Amino acid sequence: MLVLIGGGGAGLVLALAGGYLLAGRALRPIRAAMDSQRAFIADASHELRTPLSVIRANAELLKRHPSEPVSANREAVNDMIGESDRLGRLVGQMLTLARVDAGQASLSLSEVALDELAEEVAHRMRVLAAERGVSLETDVDGPVRLRGDNDRLRELMVIVTDNAIKHTDAGGKVSMEVRKRSGGKAMLRVSDTGRGIPAEALPHVFDRFYRVDKARAREAGGAGLGLAIARWIAEAHGGSIRVESAVGVGTTLTVELPA
Repeated sequence: MLVLIGGGGAGLVLALAGGYLLAGRALRPIRAAMDSQRAFIADASHELRTPLSVIRANAELLKRHPSEPVSANREAVNDMIGESDRLGRLVGQMLTLARVDAGQASLSLSEVALDELAEEVAHRMRVLAAERGVSLETDVDGPVRLRGDNDRLRELMVIVTDNAIKHTDAGGKVSMEVRKRSGGKAMLRVSDTGRGIPAEALPHVFDRFYRVDKARAREAGGAGLGLAIARWIAEAHGGSIRVESAVGVGTTLTVELPA
């Protein structure tokens, strides 16, 4: 605070002005956090509204034709199930990020066999890959051990692998690689032969609700929260996550963790 001795009321005015200036600077992070929270709520409301609208529309359709057998309304029923699943994933992701923002998200640490975890996730994800006509390959150099949260690291692997599969066209390939690096680090790398990401979009891929191709992401059921969660998981483990991509060539996500 700026205080001037003498000068009548001028010193008081300058002191108050200095105080307001300092207070304004102190409030900037709070205002930024509030703006971020408002944007999050607005985006979340929009994302929640879409599946709810689809569920309601199909429910109204079934209500108008109550005597028809389920087989005649199979498409409507499948749409409702699909949108309900999407809604559940979205709510779960939003709750995770809300806990992160509140400082309530934590890790349950134990020894994790990253190589075995990668094979487990790949085994699960090959079903989705096969449905989309995409091959999923693994290149695991075991054993790779680290201290971490097994469930959270599994979630990270599922997010980045699911994202790669859904953004790769039929006939394409997704590769999952696990290595022990020099300097006491473990590396997870997921590469795809998808459409790639434009250079101007790369700085934003980990932003909440950001989608490079909104139409394609909506078709795939994504809300743009998965990679934000993946980044938090990597950083909560003291690690990092980065993306490299070229349009028409594909995308590579690399996670490095202390081992």
